[in-house]
Amino acid sequence: MSLKGRTMRNRTALIAGLVVASMGLGAAASIDPAAVTRPAEPEGAKGGPATPVEERRKVEKQLAAPVPLVAEGRSLSLLLDYFRNVSGANILVDWKALAALGLKPESVVTMKFPQTTAAEALPLAMRLAIGDDKKPRPRFEIFRNAWMISTPASLARWQRELDLPAKPIDADRQALAKLAEELPICFEQNKLSNVLDFYRNITGLTIKADWDVLKGAGLEEESPVSAFWKSAPGGTSLLWVLHAAADPDAKASPKVEVRNGEIHISAR
Repeated sequence: MSLKGRTMRNRTALIAGLVVASMGLGAAASIDPAAVTRPAEPEGAKGGPATPVEERRKVEKQLAAPVPLVAEGRSLSLLLDYFRNVSGANILVDWKALAALGLKPESVVTMKFPQTTAAEALPLAMRLAIGDDKKPRPRFEIFRNAWMISTPASLARWQRELDLPAKPIDADRQALAKLAEELPICFEQNKLSNVLDFYRNITGLTIKADWDVLKGAGLEEESPVSAFWKSAPGGTSLLWVLHAAADPDAKASPKVEVRNGEIHISAR
């Protein structure tokens, strides 16, 4: 399928009703790899970029908006698309990590209630799809302006994937400023090599990938990428794309380095 970086495709899903007991949200990420790729708001500035607290509150409000839903034998991927559309929230799913819990995009659930919220319905849907209360459950975590669904270990791993120069030169600062620019992404089973071409074209940066080393993280040029983010700093979304496409069980994990104004992608 073609790469759609600048347009977010609206999908359709069957709408009707759902009410469940609240299960709450996970704790916020303790490490923020996006902080260095987001320009700081001057003290006392107004109308500048939203602060992390403001972003989190917006996501919480979106996830708490009551909506009707009927899901009769519907896949988790369809359910996620429905809540993305009706809530307007960025919902990111690390399917490779969730596979260890027995969760797949095509996993089917059936729920019928008059009203629910994304924060209530999606944890329950995945719990039902797992089917065993004794098995580990996914981690739901708000990070910046997105709700991320993965495992605790996978999320902790992702937060360590950005390396910054100890003494950045002007070219490094310029590259970081480019990575701080907000952009929407919409990748659906696109080749990783094509995804990196998108980031090269949209940022104008030199992005180099060490494919031989990346194999240690389970990443190849043909690796499929699926990610939907309505607006995020380019550096943050690039990190997530690499993380979500990598093998969560591999000994190595992808890393992004900024060196001499260039972006180097390899593994550690």
